[in-house]
Amino acid sequence: MAEAPEQHKEILGLERPPCSEALNSAILEADRETGAVRMRFDAPQAFTSPRGSVQGGFVAAMVDEVIGIPVLVKSGGVNAPLTLELSVTYINPVLPGRVYGEGQIVRMGRNIGFLEAQLYDEAGKLLVKATSTVKIGPAMIGSAKQ
Repeated sequence: MAEAPEQHKEILGLERPPCSEALNSAILEADRETGAVRMRFDAPQAFTSPRGSVQGGFVAAMVDEVIGIPVLVKSGGVNAPLTLELSVTYINPVLPGRVYGEGQIVRMGRNIGFLEAQLYDEAGKLLVKATSTVKIGPAMIGSAKQ
């Protein structure tokens, strides 16, 4: 399997943005027809709160990343989502280490999209569920296709 930056470029036709590097994310699978994606995150100890779990803001950033990538995948990197609303439900603590995310398009029109995502631990235990409403627009990151 290609390294994360090359995989990102191969799947989306875009350079991997700095936020993806900061979150230690990689796209594992992407369905160009539906936009569905499966991703991996490596949450470092530096992301933890005093109680030892990954701080909620970092978790929200992970789920925001995995929830938006399907729009890029389905459009071949031409369109990107602008988050209008993000609702995150924290079901179980996210611990440092490997975390997996799945993102899907529920419905996408020309201008507005409805998305959902989940985060899981390595054993497949559900950690987080999220929904998002996004505005669809041209991809504006890196060397995005216009």
